[in-house]
Amino acid sequence: MDFSDTKDEAAFRADTRAFLAANAGPKRGSFETWQSRFGDYEGLKRAKEFQRKKSEVGFAALAWPEAWGGRGLSPIYQVIYSQEELRYLVPRGYFEIGLGMCMPTLFTYGTEEQKRRYAPPALRGDEVWCQLFS
Repeated sequence: MDFSDTKDEAAFRADTRAFLAANAGPKRGSFETWQSRFGDYEGLKRAKEFQRKKSEVGFAALAWPEAWGGRGLSPIYQVIYSQEELRYLVPRGYFEIGLGMCMPTLFTYGTEEQKRRYAPPALRGDEVWCQLFS
């Protein structure tokens, strides 16, 4: 099996590397986290800034429908982005539930009005979603 990038995937990988090099710092150690470097309040503030940049250039929702701010790409592009992001200190845990679980549910079951209201601010990092159990 050939795991080499296609021409389009290689170009995407290069774009991803360029974005991360310009917008994220390298990890200082394998166990360093966003929260350990910036703390809670400053960490959330910086995470929202990073998410906004990521959204503006189209890296925040690679497989989301284009109508809602995504790029409509196949899952391999998310894999490539994630592989490259592992090399950098980036915010983790702030947006994964909202963007990875809540928004896909909204796209499936929500009304058009709900999608217009909730998807854009979640994607930009203006709103942080969570999942609660009782």
